[in-house]
Amino acid sequence: MPSTLQRSRILESENEILVAVAQGNPASEVLNQIVTALETVSGDVMGSILGLEAGSQRLRVLTAPNLPHSYNQAIDGIVIGDGVGSCGTAAYRGTPIVVEDILHHPFWSDFKDIASQHGLRACWSTPIISSNKEVMGTFACYYTEPKLPTDLEWELMSRLGHLAAIVMERERSRLHPKPEISLAQLVIEQSSQAMFIISEGHSILTTNPKSQELFGYSEDEFQNRAIDELLSDESSSVIPSHLQALPEGHTVTIQPKLASKTGVIIHQEIRVTVLPDRQFLLVFHPPLGPNQMAVESETSKSQSPDKQTISRMANCIAEAMNQHLTSIVSHRDLLERTVSSYPSIESDCKTALRQIETAASKASACTKQLSAFSENYAFKRRPLNLTRLLSQIMVDLQQYTYPEASIEIRLAAKASTVYACLLYTSPSPRD
Repeated sequence: MPSTLQRSRILESENEILVAVAQGNPASEVLNQIVTALETVSGDVMGSILGLEAGSQRLRVLTAPNLPHSYNQAIDGIVIGDGVGSCGTAAYRGTPIVVEDILHHPFWSDFKDIASQHGLRACWSTPIISSNKEVMGTFACYYTEPKLPTDLEWELMSRLGHLAAIVMERERSRLHPKPEISLAQLVIEQSSQAMFIISEGHSILTTNPKSQELFGYSEDEFQNRAIDELLSDESSSVIPSHLQALPEGHTVTIQPKLASKTGVIIHQEIRVTVLPDRQFLLVFHPPLGPNQMAVESETSKSQSPDKQTISRMANCIAEAMNQHLTSIVSHRDLLERTVSSYPSIESDCKTALRQIETAASKASACTKQLSAFSENYAFKRRPLNLTRLLSQIMVDLQQYTYPEASIEIRLAAKASTVYACLLYTSPSPRD
């Protein structure tokens, strides 16, 4: 078993790496720091971290400071697969691979000569896995003698591999940030009416399926056009010049003559709303005949179909936000308990945790506003699937336990039915 001194060295190394992560140090620098920590604590090991190249399924050397340069060159770019060395197999299977003796293991049949030339006899590799269970790379230990991992070495690989996953996922998010989807974008996407968002210069920025259906252009075709190109007459602009100076939030109705891709004239009114940054929202409304007007009159007394759609959409968004908020608050509480073990970063982390709590409170307030917005939608209690809920809790907890730890949850054979309201609303007595 690892000694107290060895465990102290592991904690000290983790502490230094967490500080580097909190300070926003470059990913390459922190990954190299992780390999150095491995080699310092373990002593007779050479470490490497490989990244899985998106799309090509090739492993690229990110850091391996003490492996021979010619060896790193030889393995850089190998395609992952079952039986492709220790790292190629670990990345392919998504599970750790331990090879005690490279010269006599089938996974190394194609690579044992290059390994032997550099005196490498054992290689253990563990996949680096993101929070959404995607393999991002591998973390490997090389030795110059045949060897199986000790308890200390296995624990060290697991803990440092988890830190490598944090660093690589942060770097991936920095290089490829996910675009935020606003409520307005969701409404446009789901609307039963044709809608456009155009720039101040009238370039088409956003369309929805209904506008693509109405005009016969694909989303990509629209992106290369200005709205004025859809005019069917001699007018120079869909948006008259006097409307360009309207204040933000102002709405007017226009009736330009537009044509579809096949030349069909579009006979619809367009309601134009001025958005922030001098953009314009265009909403198309078909002209009403006598019968349609009567139907519209009756419908408007209660609630239009579009309002019902938006109400349901607001409910779905609020429910999704509620689920994410629950996860954020739970993980925040877990982090608060965890950082108490690292005095050197506890103060900075608690400041960040307070900011998370403040942001979560604001997001909760937004959720309540969305719930209030969907005023005529019936929020009812629903039976709660405890098995599914507890299974998700187990998945979340497993991320913060050691591989050898196990979590077991047992439900009573005749457990009572539990009902829950899935939104942040003011509950009625029955909820």
